[in-house]
Amino acid sequence: MKKHTGLLIVQMFATVMMLLFLVRQGVDVKADILSTLPASDYPEFVIDAEQKLFQRSANQLIISFSGEDKVKAYQRMLSDIQQKGWQVSLPNKEKISQLSNFYTQHVGSVLSNDFREHLSTIKSYQQYFNQQLAQISNPIVSQTFANDPSLATSSFIHERLNQYSSISVKDNYFIALNSTKQPILLFVEVETAEKALVNIDQAIAAAEHVNQLVNETLLQYPKVTIKTSGILLHTAENAANAKWEMSVFGSLSLLATVILVVWAFHSVIPVFWIMLTVSNAFLVGLCALLWSFASIHVITLVFGVTLIGLTVDYCLHVLTSKYGVHKHRVGKTLCFALITTLICYSLFYFTPLMILKQVAVFVSFGLIAAYFTSLWLERLLFSQDLKQSSVRLLSTKTLKPLLLKLQPAILVAISIVIVASIVKPLQFDDNVASLNASSDELLDAERYHFELLNQQSVHRVFIHATSIEALLQKEEAIAAHLRTTYPLININKLSDWLPSKAQQNINFQRIEKAQQGGVFSLLTQAVPTFQLPEQVSYLTVNAFIQKLGKQYLNHLYVDDINGHVSVMELSGTSKSAVSTFLADKKDVVLFDKQSSLTDVIQHFRQTLSYWLFAAIAVILILLLIRYELKTTLKAALVIVAATYSALYLSQLRDGAISIFNLLSAMLLIGLAVDYLIFYRERQLSQANLLAVSLSAASSLLVFGMLAFSQTPAIYSFGLTVTLGLFLIYILAPIVAKE
Repeated sequence: MKKHTGLLIVQMFATVMMLLFLVRQGVDVKADILSTLPASDYPEFVIDAEQKLFQRSANQLIISFSGEDKVKAYQRMLSDIQQKGWQVSLPNKEKISQLSNFYTQHVGSVLSNDFREHLSTIKSYQQYFNQQLAQISNPIVSQTFANDPSLATSSFIHERLNQYSSISVKDNYFIALNSTKQPILLFVEVETAEKALVNIDQAIAAAEHVNQLVNETLLQYPKVTIKTSGILLHTAENAANAKWEMSVFGSLSLLATVILVVWAFHSVIPVFWIMLTVSNAFLVGLCALLWSFASIHVITLVFGVTLIGLTVDYCLHVLTSKYGVHKHRVGKTLCFALITTLICYSLFYFTPLMILKQVAVFVSFGLIAAYFTSLWLERLLFSQDLKQSSVRLLSTKTLKPLLLKLQPAILVAISIVIVASIVKPLQFDDNVASLNASSDELLDAERYHFELLNQQSVHRVFIHATSIEALLQKEEAIAAHLRTTYPLININKLSDWLPSKAQQNINFQRIEKAQQGGVFSLLTQAVPTFQLPEQVSYLTVNAFIQKLGKQYLNHLYVDDINGHVSVMELSGTSKSAVSTFLADKKDVVLFDKQSSLTDVIQHFRQTLSYWLFAAIAVILILLLIRYELKTTLKAALVIVAATYSALYLSQLRDGAISIFNLLSAMLLIGLAVDYLIFYRERQLSQANLLAVSLSAASSLLVFGMLAFSQTPAIYSFGLTVTLGLFLIYILAPIVAKE
């Protein structure tokens, strides 16, 4: 026995040391539920580009101010945010100066659509020239006139800065024109690109600071309405909720289990054994999780709370078998129960959902550790001559009749459910939006800002090419065809800021032709020194980024080792029309993340249904090998009836069920098999009744907690498991031979 105790101590010490080593290496914890969903069937260049674009926008916030004192509130928050060291996007003259200095080095290379039209006749250009000179106070005109008196650069910059007509600049503020209140918009980047957020603690701290600023500003200016949105706020809110639930649910579940054990055994000593079993299981599971994955999701840890309910079961069976009137070793029964449970959880690993892969590793290794700890505990207890405990052994005279009375009622209820399901079958909500755990307030603010920016109906098209010149030419050709086919379409693209060299040549030839045709005669009279460059001076992406940074191109361009990807933003036409138009275009993809993920979830849910049937079939085969056909058929009835009824009752509660309701069926199958095995092998003995009852009670405490979660995925999982557990507990005794 000393040898086994020594091995356990060594194992726990090694696990703790390895865990400390892994933690020191850094733990990347994610909170965004969408980041855990399976990859879509889009081409690799689209998936890679979309991930990079997501990372670029992860730290960006939009804050809107409306109401009587919106200017004062804006100025107050702007001052506080700048003191914090965060970057803000302002319509200042410095940016206009930077754009002017850059583009005036390439006179003739870029032309706006408006300017190109005015080059058609001498009269048209002269009217345009006089009209623009009358606005010499315009900062764009004044900044560019000295280096480009033709006003070509001025017109181009003006067109670029007014690409979105929904935003205007007034008194050095960004004003949203899509609302009668004309709110002021503030664009914030919480960290610089070099100091991007690396963990959820920073996201939570940043979000708390923003909320604090908003609350303080509203106290000072109560007549102002302030709305905030951004990926960072979603991440922070989801992470904070998950961390709180993990802490509270785990603590309450453990406390309730401790109280239950103390009440059952009239002693605190069993609590120590349970704490030892749970702690070892949690340490081993967490160590395996950190070793297997580069980053873990905080929801994985919330699901990991279920490990408490499972590991407590093993320890309870050992304790009741020792303290009961008829002492029996349960090691072999635990082993068979472990194998069946591992089969159910191992299936999680083969799902495309990263959360479930992590849950599979965490719980599976934790269960194995709990099993060996329970075997050690069994050897320890049975090697000692302990006095008879005053454990509350449930009498079969009271519990067995109660279960026998409840079973017919439950079977009738299940029959009603089955009949009802014929009339109204199970309905699944596969929409990825149903998995969003963000608050209504945050979602409303996001929708509001999308409307202000005219982004609610924007379609994104990803275009790939091996060279930047090929990419720009492909973009321009697609845009030209789209405008011809759909005259009302609005297009925002990379080549608006950086035309291809071919287009720059066309622009230069167009302005040269105008000069030769005398279009600039009035200009040469006013500015005798004016002359066009002798040859075109090409703009390049590298030069643009070097002079102006990435702020204008960040959402439109991504480069990688395989080439270049641009994002063309389209509005003013339907998604189906764009999809039809682009159907035969190579390396051109209309990207719709929500629809794609919804399709992936639907396909995965359908596949998961087959996995569930496969798991049930494998388990029934194992039961048939170990027991007789009659027991196997009864077990099949309990597993299928309880699981299906739990799913249907969940649907009655919520209107439809999600993929996480279906995933809970895997756990129900595992728990059901455990109860069935113990009832079949240990019958309705007093010790077994106590063990199963305590196990069911502790599991209900754990999974019942999850049913109160604010995260839809966790709530759905917890609700279905809670309902299924109750049904399984009532029906499982039918396999007992007595």
